[in-house]
Amino acid sequence: MTATLENGKSASCQVTVKAADIDVSDLTATIRTGGSKTIYIDLGATIKLDYDLSDPDVDKNSISVSWFCDSDNNCLSIDQNGNLTASAAGSGIVSLKVNGSICLILVLLLSA
Repeated sequence: MTATLENGKSASCQVTVKAADIDVSDLTATIRTGGSKTIYIDLGATIKLDYDLSDPDVDKNSISVSWFCDSDNNCLSIDQNGNLTASAAGSGIVSLKVNGSICLILVLLLSA
């Protein structure tokens, strides 16, 4: 890389980019639920789900993460940012897939 100033003086240096030495083959995730295996959500509400990784040194932006939702009557939906929305009465299972590992939580809807 070379930088040149307006007065014509310049300097050069070599930059080498290396891959991170973090092994993510055994990486797992835990959905944050405050210690419970069940999340309660009001009908019509949206809540943001988050997770913790088994290796805190891994940047969440550097790995593949997928949120999924399976629910009665399609009463729940979740986007890839972890925003869970309750649109009808029922219950469902939310899953998070990180590097092949899947963790699950039960979601129960409360009436409005």
